[in-house]
Amino acid sequence: MALGIVRGVQAMFSSPRDLADKLLASGYVIDETILSVIYLAVRMHRPLLVEGPPGCGKTELAYAVARTAETRVERLQCYVGINEDKSHREIRRGVADALSGSQNSSCRR
Repeated sequence: MALGIVRGVQAMFSSPRDLADKLLASGYVIDETILSVIYLAVRMHRPLLVEGPPGCGKTELAYAVARTAETRVERLQCYVGINEDKSHREIRRGVADALSGSQNSSCRR
């Protein structure tokens, strides 16, 4: 899953500690290493690809960050038949839709 970092989010988190406090206030306890990675992705205006086996908390992490940043999650569900090129197109389309406010993303949700 890719966490799309939306414009303006950087101003919401003044430091890694501020991000951690806001996540904790929303009910999410975060590991220090993951905290640093998310904070740097936000500061650098870069998306973050989160990979892992089913049930490890990828989606909940994305939702917690989105709640804290007062934004939404654009989720890309990978399955057989999705190659790297197609997944990149879907991510770009989802980010463009999120920035334009469109609800017509073709990503599988």
